[in-house]
Amino acid sequence: MTNLTVHGIGETARELERGEDTTWVSVEQFERVVDAVAGRPDVRITFDDGNASDVEIALPGCWSAG
Repeated sequence: MTNLTVHGIGETARELERGEDTTWVSVEQFERVVDAVAGRPDVRITFDDGNASDVEIALPGCWSAG
């Protein structure tokens, strides 16, 4: 099993804290990852901290990909 952790997606409304930038991705990066892993039961995408982008960007993107 491979877990891909995303901290946030897209533009930020605040300055990122130290280390956050390593798991904060652009919308385009996120869309490419979702397309690449869609239908793969051996890959999970996880989200930490409950940022707004999880619901506003990730949820619709994952839902569309199946």
